[in-house]
Amino acid sequence: MQKKSFLKLLLSALGYMIMGNLLATVMTFSLAPFRGETLIVAMTMVFAAAIYILLVAVPDNKDGLEQYTKSQKNKNTENDKNQKKSKYRWLLIGVILFCVMNVSIIALLLGQIGWYRVFNGATLQMTLLIKRQYIPFINIGFYALTVPACHIGFILGLGDKLNKDKVMYK
Repeated sequence: MQKKSFLKLLLSALGYMIMGNLLATVMTFSLAPFRGETLIVAMTMVFAAAIYILLVAVPDNKDGLEQYTKSQKNKNTENDKNQKKSKYRWLLIGVILFCVMNVSIIALLLGQIGWYRVFNGATLQMTLLIKRQYIPFINIGFYALTVPACHIGFILGLGDKLNKDKVMYK
């Protein structure tokens, strides 16, 4: 079993990031008739953020789990070195994803509000509630969570921390 290339991991993470934003957009638009209800708006914001963060963490967790499985089969020090390098790969991928999401802020500042709303579903509900001049700061702050989500997802997979048998019977 060969280690996946950086580009393949990046494209996978990019796809999950886009899907997370798209799903959050669909949820936000489908709950638009209830925009006057404070509880619904708050739940929409929390669920949209959760959808995005959890989907961003999926490919990292899978990669960590694959490396964990390989290391269990081949108990040697070379795998330990590869695992340490892989940790930093996911931090770098998280930074790249963060930068990609900041491109949408530039689109917003250029007046492309329609494209911005579809591409930023995770923060859409938050940005509908506040004044326009604060939107870039909210997006930067929220999408900065992408970096730790990638790292934590990989670490959880690497230690096989989300294995239901280990969680329930430990």
